[in-house]
Amino acid sequence: MIDYGIFQFACPPGAGEEWFVRAAQAAGRGPGFPHRAYGHFQRDRIDRLRVGLVCNPFDWLATMHARPPESDHAGRVGDLPRGLSLRGFAEEYLEQCPGELTRLALAYEADTVLRLEDCPGAFLSLVAPFADKVMLAPEFFHRRPQFMADNSIREDPPLAARFRRAERELFDRYDYW
Repeated sequence: MIDYGIFQFACPPGAGEEWFVRAAQAAGRGPGFPHRAYGHFQRDRIDRLRVGLVCNPFDWLATMHARPPESDHAGRVGDLPRGLSLRGFAEEYLEQCPGELTRLALAYEADTVLRLEDCPGAFLSLVAPFADKVMLAPEFFHRRPQFMADNSIREDPPLAARFRRAERELFDRYDYW
């Protein structure tokens, strides 16, 4: 968890924490290190807005495959075998820990959750009320957060359908249909 003064930020690994931390730094919200975002919110601090971040579950799983988590906060996804194709990784995920991405996201119990796909606009809406002047470099306006380019899960209809069923709550709650 990163405390930015008026709000706290936390999210699971691979959900876009690096983009958020860079944007917060650029907006003058102070330093932060992406790995610190993985810690859960302090429940005794009710005077701060708790902000979470999610991204499309397909992209999130691809990120977890391409960039093995360096954190214990990756849940059972961090224990999956490496060296597999993305399709193979997705099959292992569905066999060993279906619904784990949803469990990871909901465990943070954030007051508000931004979708990475809605940034930078959602981020600016969050920080603008807390700053006299929010200055972001043009790169944050013109370059949206990047996702993994491997679409092999989406391109396999039976696998995509199984994945959607396993992560149904995440797809429903954050409108990823």
